[in-house]
Formats: sequence, C-alpha cells, structure tokens
Amino acid sequence: MDHSMMDHSKMGHAAMSTPMYHSATKPTWAMPHPTNGKVYVAGNGSDEILEVDLEKWEITDRFKTGKAPYNLDISPDGNYLVATYKGSGETGIWDLKRRKNFLVSKIRGWFPMV
Repeated sequence: MDHSMMDHSKMGHAAMSTPMYHSATKPTWAMPHPTNGKVYVAGNGSDEILEVDLEKWEITDRFKTGKAPYNLDISPDGNYLVATYKGSGETGIWDLKRRKNFLVSKIRGWFPMV
C-alpha cells in the first residue's frame, strides 16, 4: 500500500507539529538471528532485506530480493533465512553464510491443511 496518497486529515495527525514521514523501505517484519547479534528486516517497499547489527544499531548488509518481501524466518541453526515475496507470490531461501539467495519458488494454488 502506498501510504503517501492516504488522507491523514481524519486520523488525528493534523495536531502534530511536524508532518508524518513514511519510510520508502516500509518494513513489515523483523526476525532476530539466534546467535549472531543481528536482526533481519523485510523492506517491503524497497525490495530488500536489511541486516541490522543490534550492538551498533546500524545496517550491516542489504540483500536485494523479489518484489515486496513481507515475512521472514530463520532456521534454528541460523544458516538459512526464508522470505515471502508478497508482490510476486514467491518464497526465497537465503544461505546466510554465503550471503546468496539459492532458491526462489513460485507458489501455485492452495495446499490443503491436514
């Protein structure tokens, strides 16, 4: 959703002394790594995943992704990151040690819950 076109006049923002700012990154999900002191943030608006060092509180890497990354998860051993790409209906799996996306899969149809 492009929030820059929203009418904020009915949301009580008019009383704010400074105008509301919407990040171009549009973060939707943050997932902490189990061991390395980093958190991974899905940048839905910038088509990237940001790696943030929690000690220094700075971005240490950016992974270009498919369209509109939305949800993230990290394997318990910390080796792999899984991202859903809401804008393209795909799922990507990243090897965090090699810093490479090694699989992108298009989701086709619905899978029954058992």
